[in-house]
Amino acid sequence: GNNATTKVQYFTVITTPGPPSLPTVTVDEVLVDSGVIKINATLSSSATITGAQYAIDDSSPTNIPSPIDGKYDSTTEKIHIEIDAHSYKNLHKIYIRCTDAQGYSSQWTSLSFNVRSLAKRYNLIALTLTPPSTYTAKDLARSIGSSATLIARWNPATQKFAGYVPGLSPIEQNFPINLGEGYFVYLTSDSIL
Repeated sequence: GNNATTKVQYFTVITTPGPPSLPTVTVDEVLVDSGVIKINATLSSSATITGAQYAIDDSSPTNIPSPIDGKYDSTTEKIHIEIDAHSYKNLHKIYIRCTDAQGYSSQWTSLSFNVRSLAKRYNLIALTLTPPSTYTAKDLARSIGSSATLIARWNPATQKFAGYVPGLSPIEQNFPINLGEGYFVYLTSDSIL
């Protein structure tokens, strides 16, 4: 008498695909040239990228008509955006997104920019936002434009000023521009930063 009962259970495993990965926007480079913000970004998706947009603050999105290669026809595309900062003052945000052939949109990728008016002659400035990459006196001069004729900083170790003259100074005189430190900028005319 020992009767044992064996139960056998069968399971059916159904795998349902999770949500597709959303397209992404990766900012590759940002530079400012004479008050014009120039942004290069890479758009990626598992499906063909079909478009991209940017917006400034809460403005309506602006379509980016085509990527750098001329046509949205790949899962990876590169775009270029130029924004003339002369029509802005103070702190703003640029938002970028892309869409793919499956109808999915990336999250908005954002960048901040701060526009300040600079007067002819000497200005004492400091960066208020962290640059997206290493930023130097040469970059600062390019951001301002041809009116910038001197970028100078105080060197506490030598107790002297060190200067960079755009177009004339050798590369050894180019120095990093650091967040929160003060720099003198000499301008031949009013400009923006």
